[in-house]
Amino acid sequence: MHNEERTVTYILNRLVSVDYPFDRIEIIPINDHSVDKTGEVLDYYAARYPQIKPLHRSAGERGKAGWTE
Repeated sequence: MHNEERTVTYILNRLVSVDYPFDRIEIIPINDHSVDKTGEVLDYYAARYPQIKPLHRSAGERGKAGWTE
C-alpha cells in the first residue's frame, strides 16, 4: 500500500470480519513508503487485532522492484 489512508480502513475492516478462525489467519499489509497516515492506521489495527502484522518500508525503492530479499 502506498498512500492508501482513505481506503485502508475499509480494507482492514473487511479482512477482520471474515468468517475464519483468527488463530489460523495472518494479515500482513505492507506500507510502502507512504507519506500520509496509512502507517498510523495499520499500527492502530495491529494493536487491536493480533493477526494483523504490518510491514513498514521506508528505505530502498518503492514497489516490487525495491524488494531485494
